[in-house]
Amino acid sequence: MPLGVGGGALTVLQNWAANIDLKRFEPSVILGADGHSKAMRALDLGHLPVYTVPVLPFKRGWLLPALVSLIRIMRAERFDIIHTMLVQGDILGVIAAKLIGSGVVVSSVVGCLYRGETPRTKKWIYHLFYRILHSHLDRIVAVSHETRSALIRDFGVAPEKIDMIHLGIDRRVFERGGLIHPPSFRKPVVGTMAELIPEKGICDFINAVKPILSHVPTARFIVVGDGPEREDLMRKVEAQGLVDVVEFRGWLPSGLDLFEEIDVFVLPSYEEGLPWVVLEAMACRRPTVATSVGGIPEIITDGENGLLVQAGDPASIAVAVLSLINNPEWALEVGELGRQHVESRFLAYREMSEIEALYNQAMRASRCRK
Repeated sequence: MPLGVGGGALTVLQNWAANIDLKRFEPSVILGADGHSKAMRALDLGHLPVYTVPVLPFKRGWLLPALVSLIRIMRAERFDIIHTMLVQGDILGVIAAKLIGSGVVVSSVVGCLYRGETPRTKKWIYHLFYRILHSHLDRIVAVSHETRSALIRDFGVAPEKIDMIHLGIDRRVFERGGLIHPPSFRKPVVGTMAELIPEKGICDFINAVKPILSHVPTARFIVVGDGPEREDLMRKVEAQGLVDVVEFRGWLPSGLDLFEEIDVFVLPSYEEGLPWVVLEAMACRRPTVATSVGGIPEIITDGENGLLVQAGDPASIAVAVLSLINNPEWALEVGELGRQHVESRFLAYREMSEIEALYNQAMRASRCRK
């Protein structure tokens, strides 16, 4: 039940739908999102029943229509387990479950509970809400050790209530990634893919372009994604005279469309949970440069299966990218080790088996309390 869904939550949902054991569970999906968005149109949930509730105008704080719709659905279906994502989904899922007296409530924290740019007053409200909310959740799934630590440190969640379960990419995506040719580095192409918001650090990616070009004049750069910063970023590229070497592709339904074209992938984020796009890039053997934030260091071992840099430091991004371009044999080895690492630890079937075990534990604990 990801209410007020974004791209990351939709990817989580799609992977769960593809990998949950339908012999043991009868899943349904409740969405609170704009069905006409590009991400929603690309969503593939197979044959799972899908319910929708009114889009959440959370900025105005008016959640009542969504809550009423959600209660009706839950009352009719009598779900045994309610699994929520994102703060709005957590709030509404807990309230609805308590009002109808039904279901174990599990929440997945797939990223930061609020963004770094969130105003201080709103952060305080989030803290207050979540401190009240988490006591009513039966279990919480954190997608990284860093996310788990933040829940304990910043929100006072009891450690025994949190299960750390890394995200995993679908086996089909991994296999498609293996069909993509390794990077050639003949005319190096460097790419990034993210929502174009300040927290993703795309400005730093652009600021790293000139230092890279000064050493490799044939390099080209691709930015995939859309968001409120797009126009500002395009103006920045124009002001720096980089229009001929930096291409904005807009939103793409799959990172695989980008990875076929690039030699090096960069994720310059200031904050992350456990980014899908890094796992997908590594699955495609693309040597990856990423900032050492959130759960990224739990994916990348610096200098082995990728390179880690400090957030907010375009110069270090440039140095890392150049080290790969100038040492293509090593870069190919980094890319191959990245793919092996994803296969050994970050596939969706492993994630889903751990979540299914958690469901069973939570149900047993709930029966013991009755």
